[in-house]
Amino acid sequence: MRKIYLALAVLIIGHSLSAQKLTKKEAKQLIETSLNYLKTDDSVSFVKMWYFDDTPRQATKQPFKNHAAYESYRELKRFLDTAITKNLPIVDMDIEKMDSDSGYTYKIKGWFKYDEKRAYYKGYGFLLGYYENRWAFRFYPETSISYHN
Repeated sequence: MRKIYLALAVLIIGHSLSAQKLTKKEAKQLIETSLNYLKTDDSVSFVKMWYFDDTPRQATKQPFKNHAAYESYRELKRFLDTAITKNLPIVDMDIEKMDSDSGYTYKIKGWFKYDEKRAYYKGYGFLLGYYENRWAFRFYPETSISYHN
């Protein structure tokens, strides 16, 4: 009987995670909030945007912990130094629904246009999961450079 209740609880939790939909507005707000924390040197609030547990990332087989989020903060500040100092706007957003059993359901990325003439863009983003009634980052952020029109 206990196994039935446990299986039912897992099914309900899994359904509630998969039923949560991320809007483009929410995704942009998450990127803008993280960018604001980078601009204002608020590493504590930046790190609080993550959800930490002992789930290992598939690529590394290691859990993502608090200290890794602080390192990600420093790396993103370096990667986005021009966007931060020139106050560049986010010009495009990518939202990708993920098919994963690792606790994240979306990948989001915000893009900055660095050079109009060469169509040079930099982007950064995160894997997201819905935990404790909020969207939270999972694992390491992703950065990209692109040349496109």
